[in-house]
Amino acid sequence: MLVSMEQMEYAALLDDLTHAKSYMHALRADRDDLVPVCSRAPGYVEPTLTISSWPQDASTLVIEASAATGKSALARALAADLKWPLVNGHTMQVGVYSIQGLITSAAGFDNAPMKAVVDGVSGLIIDALDEAQLRAGQDNFLSCLNDLKEIYRQSSGPQGVRVIALARRDCAEVICNFLEGEGVPFGRATLDFFSLDKAREFVEKVVEHDKKGRRYAKVPTPFTSPYKELLDHRLAEAAQSLIGEQADVSVDWAQLKGMLGYPPVLSALAPLVAVPNPSTAGRLTANGRAGVLLAICSSILDREARKVRDSLLAQLKAKVPAQLDLGSLEQIYSPQEQIFRLAERSLNTPMYEALPAGLPGAVREEYERKVQEFFDDHPFYQEGGFASLVFEDYIKASLAILDPDDLMLLGEVQQKTARPGPFFGRFLSIIPRSGESNESEEDGSDEDLPRSIIMNVMDSLLLERDWLSAYDDLLFADIGSNGSFLEVDSKTGDHLRVQFGSGDQPVALPSELRDCMLSIDGQAVIPATGHMRFGPRVMIAADSIDMRGATLEVRANARTAVILLSNQVAADTLKRVSGDPDGLKIISAAYSPILHRHVVRIEPGLTHIPFDSFMDLRAILRNFRSSVASGQACHADKMDLLIVRGRTGRQAILSALIERGAVVRDGQIYRLELSRLGSLGFGLNDLQHEPSQAVLAFLASVQQGGK
Repeated sequence: MLVSMEQMEYAALLDDLTHAKSYMHALRADRDDLVPVCSRAPGYVEPTLTISSWPQDASTLVIEASAATGKSALARALAADLKWPLVNGHTMQVGVYSIQGLITSAAGFDNAPMKAVVDGVSGLIIDALDEAQLRAGQDNFLSCLNDLKEIYRQSSGPQGVRVIALARRDCAEVICNFLEGEGVPFGRATLDFFSLDKAREFVEKVVEHDKKGRRYAKVPTPFTSPYKELLDHRLAEAAQSLIGEQADVSVDWAQLKGMLGYPPVLSALAPLVAVPNPSTAGRLTANGRAGVLLAICSSILDREARKVRDSLLAQLKAKVPAQLDLGSLEQIYSPQEQIFRLAERSLNTPMYEALPAGLPGAVREEYERKVQEFFDDHPFYQEGGFASLVFEDYIKASLAILDPDDLMLLGEVQQKTARPGPFFGRFLSIIPRSGESNESEEDGSDEDLPRSIIMNVMDSLLLERDWLSAYDDLLFADIGSNGSFLEVDSKTGDHLRVQFGSGDQPVALPSELRDCMLSIDGQAVIPATGHMRFGPRVMIAADSIDMRGATLEVRANARTAVILLSNQVAADTLKRVSGDPDGLKIISAAYSPILHRHVVRIEPGLTHIPFDSFMDLRAILRNFRSSVASGQACHADKMDLLIVRGRTGRQAILSALIERGAVVRDGQIYRLELSRLGSLGFGLNDLQHEPSQAVLAFLASVQQGGK
């Protein structure tokens, strides 16, 4: 037998259990708490287990597994291959002698089945003991475990495992502690995430199974080469989103398998691979670094909604009185409902109204009871928290963009979206929002986010650089009075845009800043009252800067200096500045005395061009499309109502382009005159990367009223 953290394939596990391989033919088959004869789940992919310990005389093997990792599918496969009955912890009644009583009840007055277990002729698979524990309470559950002790004490025949118990980690710990305390030898194993090869096999089996429901009827299985290549491409995209552009799926699988070897994630990848023409499938990362992760999260929520509706909808409809509207039933377990339920459980954010709203009272109680069974195994949820930091940030970003009506349903949303992870900022910029227009990739949402969340976005983007080890990248942010937030990856040109509400309130910044350049139209505040840490490579340009901390640690030198550029830099509460004196440079006419030694002078005459202005120019020009009749053209209503949409900066740019003849209004069409645009010194290709000097000169003239 194996001892001390060794890997074991499923086939090897079966080989070690074949001492007892016999059906209990005397058991009744009309119960939902005990299944005498099982079959494998369709398309089952055999897993790998990690064996923590397995002594020769173990009578019980405890297998722990997180939610949605295939615990119940493993139980079914073991029961089918070993010909052992399956005890269902979802429905078994837990109490004194419950296992023995369950077998006796299913066998009538015949004790032969239980004797077969004791004698080592057969065995038992017990699934979902954690759910039995939850329903029974600790005392009744420990009484139930007495049956495991009695099976060991009364056992005869060959040594070997007679009972396999499957549970989540917390419950498995309780079982193991009980058995150890009672002197019962036991083995312990953990269900692993899939290896890369098994992950590929799992996706293929998901598509093959769904073909029977005609979802992917035209997709060949086994996969042909184009589909295999697309699957590897999707895995590579996800890997790069998770650990950086340098990711190699084969080399880095140990680091990636917690996400990409997770069955629900692989199920979500299936529709991203099972496309009509895999050779022309585009990159999901066209929507930013988190594009593929957004697609996975959305697919999981959609899949969970279908699963619940397929299972419950017909039952619920049959119980609703004829005169009541059935429309609300079609909305059960929607993605938004799942997000709210996850927020309530994992973030302790109370829901003030039961969802879905309008569900008939005749089925509300039954719906809540049955949906809880699905929710306990939600792929996003794991043992009191989230199964992945990706899922946590997705939920927090989804909460942050709620419209005011939805906010009424939840409490403490702002507090719960604080302390985001490295994916929060990216998700916030690309998750579709209510009322959002898809007319232009540059056009933001109709609803602006609160400015108070700017600090959370910056925290997330700085964490992202640590997470991806992107230490050579700088965070460029331009926060204008109109509320835009922009970030540019200095290597790839990948940009992120989040629209915040306009206003004069200060922009709060994190107390720790590094590798960033921030341009703020208004006041910047570092609200932390304790320790502040800046550097290396930090520049803040703002109308005024107010540092409210007691100490400032400068982690920079003259080459990687922290630069504060402002009309006024206040640090009234600052008591001490530590670090290299040359690492902090203050460029300001007014400053607190403690900063005097760090003040430097520069020549006047520089013009500040907000990066937001460049993105506005880009949004306007990139919406011109080639047409036979009008050349490069854009419909006037689209430009005026969707792109410019009353924004002062965009209106000024469009007016300047018209004044210079680069854009001409022709009835209901705006036409772009490429030759006149060229006379300004730039063209459409100049908008793909960082702004050229000609672009900056044009924007400066717009900013200065045409001068």
